[in-house]
Amino acid sequence: MFKYILYFLISSITLASACKKGYLCGSGCGLHEAEADGAARAQIGKMFKVKVTSSFTTARAEFGELDESYVHEVIDEYIEENLEGITIENRVEDGDEICATAVLNKVNFSVNIKNKMMALNKESKELKASGNRLAWEQIRVNNSKLSQLGSILSVVEVDSVSNVIPVPVLKSKPITINVESTGDSPLFKNLIVSRILRNGYKKGKSNKLINIKLNLKKIPLNISGFEKYELTVDLKTFKGKKEVAKSYARIVKTGRNKEQVIDKIFTDFKDALPSYFVDLKI
Repeated sequence: MFKYILYFLISSITLASACKKGYLCGSGCGLHEAEADGAARAQIGKMFKVKVTSSFTTARAEFGELDESYVHEVIDEYIEENLEGITIENRVEDGDEICATAVLNKVNFSVNIKNKMMALNKESKELKASGNRLAWEQIRVNNSKLSQLGSILSVVEVDSVSNVIPVPVLKSKPITINVESTGDSPLFKNLIVSRILRNGYKKGKSNKLINIKLNLKKIPLNISGFEKYELTVDLKTFKGKKEVAKSYARIVKTGRNKEQVIDKIFTDFKDALPSYFVDLKI
């Protein structure tokens, strides 16, 4: 253990000067290669975590949904998914332990993140140009991702820009919303309706119509201590009597109790709803 502490202290002091120009470096130790490599990669991840945490927390708070433990869990996953290109430069055996050094090429990393941002920005511009108000829900999601990717990029590029598309305050237009719900599903109904109304619509008589059919049902499960539920959502949009578009969702989850299962279904459905709205073309 003393050797590990000594190595970590020495590497922490000398790493900045030893790290090649154009790279980020991290070091870590463990009882085997995988553990040492993981610790070294985690050191690089910590360089990004503070900025990404701030960006992600702001984005989630905007939607009025902020669970600290959930946010930190998602941040760790998000950083891991986007820190592509980290390689292990060397390993040193020290008794029963192995210590590793991980490196990240700043230029290659920047290109990768910028490509992701360009794709999101392109999609958002196309959605805006479509003139479909419900498409703004997906633009909001893309803006959140752009903000987070911009925070990641800012660690290696001081003057990075996220290029989000500002969401305008749209003058509300009336839309007729019909909801047919079976099973205990007010949570899903309220989510759909609230998302429709925050994208430039208000309830009222109109030739624009959205039909929503919700069905939440329990599925028999021959496993003691577990419950299984299925949610189906059928969305259709009309202009007058003419059907414009439709979207369908089916989500099945299992958990220890109904509350846990519904929470899982709700999380998945909430994340997928913006893409369903894009399909509705209204």
